[in-house]
Amino acid sequence: MDDSTKINISNNTSEELTNINDQQTTEKRAEEVDKTVSLKSEKDIETNVVRENYDEYTPYNYDEMSVDPYLEPDPTIPEVVYKESHFLYRGCNHCPESYVPVSETELGSCCKLNSKNWMKNIRPTHESMFDIVEVRFKNNRKDFYRLPDGLEVTEGDVVAVEGVPGHDVGIVSMTGELCRLQIKKRKIDVNSDSIKRLFRRAKKSDIDRWEEAMKRETNALIKTRMICENLGLSMKINDVEFQGDNSKAIFYYTADERVDFRNLIKVLAEEFKVRIEMKQIGIRQEAGKVGGIGTCG
Repeated sequence: MDDSTKINISNNTSEELTNINDQQTTEKRAEEVDKTVSLKSEKDIETNVVRENYDEYTPYNYDEMSVDPYLEPDPTIPEVVYKESHFLYRGCNHCPESYVPVSETELGSCCKLNSKNWMKNIRPTHESMFDIVEVRFKNNRKDFYRLPDGLEVTEGDVVAVEGVPGHDVGIVSMTGELCRLQIKKRKIDVNSDSIKRLFRRAKKSDIDRWEEAMKRETNALIKTRMICENLGLSMKINDVEFQGDNSKAIFYYTADERVDFRNLIKVLAEEFKVRIEMKQIGIRQEAGKVGGIGTCG
C-alpha cells in the first residue's frame, strides 16, 4: 500500500468520527430540551394546583393582591369607628356600673395621673384602718375625703362625695397607708374639719346624672369661649368641669392680666342655669389639665 492510499483512509476515518460526535452532541441537546420542557410542565401543573387551592380558600382575586391595605381598606373587614368617651377624662373608658369598682388595668390605661399603691396590703398592727381616701375627678383634680363609720371602699369604686353645694361624683384613686403618707407630705391635718365627707358608693341615679353633666362640658366650653370673645375679655377658657349632681360648673382659665369677669359670671349663670365658679390656673397647670405625653411639673 502506497502513501497516498494511507492518507485517504485516515481522512475518511476522521470524517466518520466527526459525524458520530456531532450526532451524539445533537442527541444530548435534544434530551436536555425534553427534560427542561417536562420540568416546566410539572411546575405549571403544581402552580395551577396551588392557585386552585388558593382560590378555594381566599376571598381575594389576583388583581386585588396588589392593593395596598393601608391605602384601600379591605371591604370584608368592618370599619372601626372611634367614639370619644366622656369617662376618659375621669379615669375609665366606659360608663361604670353601680357598686362595681373600675378594674386596676382600666385605671392604669386611662388615668393621666395614675398612682401605684405599693402599700395596699400594708397596715401597722397598732393602728386602725386609715379613714381618709383620695378621690379623682376630671383630668388632674384630686382631693381627700373622710369615710363614714362602717364604710370600706377600694380603689376604683365610684363614690358620691360632699360638694359645695350638693354632692360630686368621682373615682377612688388611693386608700390605706399610702394615702396617709400623701396627706403627711402635703402637711394636711387629718383631724381638720376642712376635709370633706364621703357619703356613699354611687347609686345608679348618681351615675346617670353624672353622665348627663359630663355631656354638657364640651358645648359649654365652646359657648364660653364665644361669650368671652363677644365681651372682649382677654382670657382663655381652658377647661369646664360640671359637678356630679349637675348643679355647679367650674371654669378654668388663664390670663396674662387681671380680668373683671363679673359680667361673664352673670351671662354664664343665665346660659347654663347652674352655679358658676371661676378658677385661674397657670401655664404649667394648663398643660397638666389638658394632658399630653407626660405630666407637667
